[in-house]
Amino acid sequence: MRAYADWRHFPDYQDAVIRLGIEARQSPSYRYQGKNATDVQMAIEATDLVHTRPELEVFILLSGDSDFTPLVHLLHERGRKVVGTGASGAVSRHLEAVCDEFVLYDALVAASAGAGETAEDATGSGNGSAEVRRRERSVRHSGANDYGTGHSGRDAGFDLAACRDALAIDRDETLTASRWKKLLVHAQEAGQEAHARHAASLKRALLRRFPGELSMFEATIVASVLEKTDGLGPGGWLYAASGDGELLFDLLLYAARRSLESRGFDAVDSPERLGRILLRDRLQASEIRMRILRGRKTLERQQQQP
Repeated sequence: MRAYADWRHFPDYQDAVIRLGIEARQSPSYRYQGKNATDVQMAIEATDLVHTRPELEVFILLSGDSDFTPLVHLLHERGRKVVGTGASGAVSRHLEAVCDEFVLYDALVAASAGAGETAEDATGSGNGSAEVRRRERSVRHSGANDYGTGHSGRDAGFDLAACRDALAIDRDETLTASRWKKLLVHAQEAGQEAHARHAASLKRALLRRFPGELSMFEATIVASVLEKTDGLGPGGWLYAASGDGELLFDLLLYAARRSLESRGFDAVDSPERLGRILLRDRLQASEIRMRILRGRKTLERQQQQP
């Protein structure tokens, strides 16, 4: 087993890792957080192990980062099984969906500590010592849409999963309307400060500017959606309503619908469907329609300014 980090910043953890018999691989940081260097090194060495250690049949990946999704696909193509482990609230649904099994790290810690409760009590799951989510690859890669259940009539031709994928939204994770409003204001402030033009730079800026105020998952979702809907960079819609979370939310709805329509998703002409794509809670279709109209008018006013 190997653990990757720039251990100069985590000497205490390095000692603990070594005591557990885990090889501590040094991954030097060349950037502010050094995340990319670690990700790349892990992917390279995992790929190398496929060829140099053919007897290895199972790879256990301790990460919740969606950047490892292509690596999981590669391991599957080479006939390997992949078990993922990540902290609750910081796991990409894209990554969880492609792993053969996914075990929540929190459940493992609770089970190990034995703090007077079973792992079933801690996780709400009946899966024994830890919450384990298993998937059959034949189902996972079939392209079946599991979001339209109960809407077969009025939702004919509407692929919720495909719409979310087009906006880089994880399948099972969305944000509430109130959370979107707050995070969009944060994104506007962080984006201006960092001159963010792409999702990766905005994500880093958000986590640096607002430590502890949003999760890694939230930063990823907000940054990805803004990039997919042309919200970043000069002329991006994110800067059309300074510091106003309500108007920024209106702009998000309008920009998301416009982006999906440009990709051929005609079914999003329904406000209710657009709400299901973006939101964890439910807004009335009339409110979404009104907000889309207000977002369009706000953006038009911005574009008319000299």
